[in-house]
Amino acid sequence: MPTEEQKERANAIERHIFFAALGLGFVAFILQLITKDERLSARIFVTGFWLAFAVGNFTTFYTGRLRWKNGPTFTRESSPILFYGSALSFCIGTMSIATFLLWTAYTSK
Repeated sequence: MPTEEQKERANAIERHIFFAALGLGFVAFILQLITKDERLSARIFVTGFWLAFAVGNFTTFYTGRLRWKNGPTFTRESSPILFYGSALSFCIGTMSIATFLLWTAYTSK
């Protein structure tokens, strides 16, 4: 089990990756304005989107803590059934959508 310091460090890394993905989305938008190539900018944006969700889902399982915005927090220790049920459904849902968008962006002609 990770210590509290390791959990906080993982959360900090997750925040950095999230903001980097936002910056990547901004770069993709600017690149689209400059090059007029929607496919390239969509690929860059969706790759950052996928990476942000992958890191977020990894952090949830690493720390054993799932926080819903304006809602409850489930931990692996206090309520394992709710934690794993919520975390797995969120992980499967987000990664399915993000992977579909990634597949669509890279296979479109």
